[in-house]
Amino acid sequence: MTSAHDSDRRTFLKTLGLASAAALVGGAPAHAEAPRTGDLQVPRRQFGRHDFQVSSLAIGGHTLRLAADAEAQRIIDHAEDFGIDFLDNAWDYHGGKAEELMGRCIRGKRDRFFLMSKCCMHGQGGKMEAMK
Repeated sequence: MTSAHDSDRRTFLKTLGLASAAALVGGAPAHAEAPRTGDLQVPRRQFGRHDFQVSSLAIGGHTLRLAADAEAQRIIDHAEDFGIDFLDNAWDYHGGKAEELMGRCIRGKRDRFFLMSKCCMHGQGGKMEAMK
């Protein structure tokens, strides 16, 4: 038996896949306007055991920093149009440049996003003492 939730997810993923394929085949220019979202919104999920929800898809700061600043801004703006409000980052991504860029991209609308930033302990023994 398929629930309404599974059906919504399936429809969303199918539409997202078709839109992505059309963009690749059609060679949509980087400056193309955002597609009209209509009723197409990213599904939301409860965040762990907390009493709030976030989008089921997140934008990652590491990859976002690989884009030019203007393109990164467009990515964040388009993501917001589709209901993506979960942003994931870490200071270690590009020596802090990813967090700085993401901060600029959400300036003036920080309250619309759930921003998660990790503290990476790789190469430092994974011990809290390394943070002191």
